Amino acid sequence: MSAIFDPRAVARRFWARVGEDEPFPRRLTQSIAAALPAAVVFIPKLTIAGTANWLSKKRIGCIASTPDRPLRGCLIAQRGHAFIFVDGTLAEDEQRLTLAHETAHFVHHYEAPRTAALQLLGSGVEPILNGDRVPTPQEKLRGALRGAPLGVYEHMLDRHDGVPDPLTSRCEAEADLIAFELLAPANLILRTTKPGTFCRDTLVGCYGMPAWAAARWAAWIDARRVPDGLMRRLDLARAKKEH
Repeated sequence: MSAIFDPRAVARRFWARVGEDEPFPRRLTQSIAAALPAAVVFIPKLTIAGTANWLSKKRIGCIASTPDRPLRGCLIAQRGHAFIFVDGTLAEDEQRLTLAHETAHFVHHYEAPRTAALQLLGSGVEPILNGDRVPTPQEKLRGALRGAPLGVYEHMLDRHDGVPDPLTSRCEAEADLIAFELLAPANLILRTTKPGTFCRDTLVGCYGMPAWAAARWAAWIDARRVPDGLMRRLDLARAKKEH
């Protein structure tokens, strides 16, 4: 799990778009419908092939050739819109977390870079982002210099010998942290729980998180309880930078 990335600002922006916070434990389906250009689809025993078949039947897109395997969830984003697929046979807490994870991919790894590119470079780059044409060398350079790399959103379904590449691993770690924050805001947990077992049990019992996710999130939160720790200093530095 990334020790540097902080998911709290991403989650705050999401709930600001929704307009109100959900009660706990959160389901997210209504909030996604209210705030995002995305539809949630539950498919029993989700696989890559099953996702491709669903898209083909709806005539709304396709997935590049990728070896089939089971999926907990999947994000297919095109032209500013998305479908979020979730395995409908997962336990309720795992469905909740998977939906939050894929939502994180949409808002942070797809929508935010796309919005930044359009704001920095203008609407003329939209055909590039949509995959209708490739960027010219000049456009690539301009995008790189302005911190808005141009290209089509790449899905993260590929695995080499079952292992994701470093970029995919980083994105997955970030999506996990954002998902945890969407379901159980760190600042609230810091105020209302004690470290260790009590924190983990609260995340499971009150916030509906799977035990494995609760353990990871509690560890991340507990690291920020130490007043003089490195994580605390990083948080303060980040807060000053944001202001």
